[in-house]
Amino acid sequence: MPKDRFYLKRRSPRSRNEIAKEIPIQRLPWDESQPGHLEMDLVQHSGPNAGGNPCRSEFAYSLQLVDVATGWSEIAALLGKSQRVVADGCARILDRIPFPILQLHPDNGSEFLNRHLMRFWREAVPHLRLSRSRPYQSNDNRFVEQRNSFLIRKMFGQERLDTVA
Repeated sequence: MPKDRFYLKRRSPRSRNEIAKEIPIQRLPWDESQPGHLEMDLVQHSGPNAGGNPCRSEFAYSLQLVDVATGWSEIAALLGKSQRVVADGCARILDRIPFPILQLHPDNGSEFLNRHLMRFWREAVPHLRLSRSRPYQSNDNRFVEQRNSFLIRKMFGQERLDTVA
């Protein structure tokens, strides 16, 4: 094997997201009648190529929370998806939701399953129940995924949004 070749190291099972292991995998029931059980997702607005201009490497995201019982949807615009940016978006949404949040159900993205955001939610909503989707199963977040199509993609399309404006 030539020494000058670069090989990527595989992650060991221990280096995977430790937060995810602490959160149970489940689906929210489709017939939930009590408001406050929310699915959460990010929609990226990178256009056809997530790489693009190196001077504008970050692009916009839409953070969306959807209540399973009522269909209530809250959306916040984010530039990038760092822990702080996502927490700020969640705080803006938390101020606008007209009912108490009982359960939060994100997908398995590291933008949601990190210590900073878990601390934010535990301080903001101490009684919050957390659950998460099965990996690579977008069906588990069916309410928010459906609204991603007809609320966000219908409005913004597939364009790249990479400025504060």
